[in-house]
Amino acid sequence: MRKITLITLAALMLASCATNTSTRSTQRKMTRQATGNSSNLDVLMRPVLADVTIGEKREVFVYTTTSEDMSTALYLGGSKKNGDDIFVSSREVMKKEAENRAQFAFLEEYKCDFLIDPIYMFSLENSSEDNTVKIKVQIAAYTAKYKSFTQPDSLPKSVIQANALVDRELPMLTNTNSYVDRTFHAWAFTVGADGAMPFGTWAENTPYAYGGSAMLTYALGKKMDVVAQYGILNFSIDKAVNDVFKESLLRPAQIGVKAYFAQREKGPFAFAQYGSYLFKTTRFDPAENLTTTYNDVFDGFTVGLGYQINKSVDISAKFTTLGTPVQNSNYVGVRLAYKLFGSK
Repeated sequence: MRKITLITLAALMLASCATNTSTRSTQRKMTRQATGNSSNLDVLMRPVLADVTIGEKREVFVYTTTSEDMSTALYLGGSKKNGDDIFVSSREVMKKEAENRAQFAFLEEYKCDFLIDPIYMFSLENSSEDNTVKIKVQIAAYTAKYKSFTQPDSLPKSVIQANALVDRELPMLTNTNSYVDRTFHAWAFTVGADGAMPFGTWAENTPYAYGGSAMLTYALGKKMDVVAQYGILNFSIDKAVNDVFKESLLRPAQIGVKAYFAQREKGPFAFAQYGSYLFKTTRFDPAENLTTTYNDVFDGFTVGLGYQINKSVDISAKFTTLGTPVQNSNYVGVRLAYKLFGSK
């Protein structure tokens, strides 16, 4: 009996001297400041701000798969009631998996980082031959790409104000609708190479012209610009009359509007301009051995169509009619322009 007592006491002494190791998992909760005098903000984090490029229009992508390719099995056996219950449940699970796969395929197709405001359309077709389901997912969404990341030294004012609010339970966030502000520079400046071909009697002595122009535009909105253009066209002199006609220059100064049918960075556009045209001609009179320069000013109207190849280059064609006493004072022209700075 004494041995049992001694052994018991020895065991208790060893247990009291042993090291008791325990692991405790804690989770810190970030709460808002209740009042201005007391602070219960446990953690202060510096935010990371992302610079994101967002597409101008929704891109549409279609993803097609079958139930055989899905990780979720589809069971159609059993009683009608039980089969229907299992079938409906499986369809919902498959739709969710197909949605996730379609998202990854969309990101891969358009080389973007995430989607803005996606809209999903599903189509499920049953096949009685092999008990499979054909799943079709259509996604329409704006593409978004990360450009750069910055970390400011202080919290934004909105975050500081939010931390000053009284603690309250917040609902679970299940969906977000982002507002996208697609801004662009109001001013744009382009330089271009111009060519022209006159009609009628005008073309008999000067068959074509070449030159250049500069255009300044101001955006009234996403689809409309006000334009101001100045240029010079040098008309070539036909060899049959180059002993009389020495020079023929046209300097158009125009204002007008420009309308985009699609995006500013790519797509068709139309324009209309009205302005003043300084027409300078130099003629030589062999009888009097005299060279005379004439400077005439006419009004004119231009309409045209063009295509924006990318954000910097566009090409256009136009028709111009001049209000001159001479009949058929019209010409067609083309312009290849490069944007030095401006709207994006």
